[in-house]
Amino acid sequence: MFFVNEPMARMNFFYGLAMPFEIVPCCYYGTDNEYWFGRLQYAAFSCNWPDQDRTFKRKMMLFVERSVKRSTAVAGGMLRVNVDTFFATLKMAYSLFTIIIRMR
Repeated sequence: MFFVNEPMARMNFFYGLAMPFEIVPCCYYGTDNEYWFGRLQYAAFSCNWPDQDRTFKRKMMLFVERSVKRSTAVAGGMLRVNVDTFFATLKMAYSLFTIIIRMR
């Protein structure tokens, strides 16, 4: 960065740093939510459900069956919002960058 004399090249450097810092928190919290929602049925069964009445057990069974389904955040209906998607995007961007550099 310090050896670049062109202002546009400096802007590209800062843009290259700013975009990952903007995207990483969203992807991290998407993965974190996915993890904790995956453990929701175990948390439900750790309550004192054997001593509860029949309606509670019925509602608990429906809740646990509903929580077994995997839930993920999806951006635009196409991309999952998690750390794996972030790293896949970085790998694709780097591959595209190397292709463009080799074409020069």
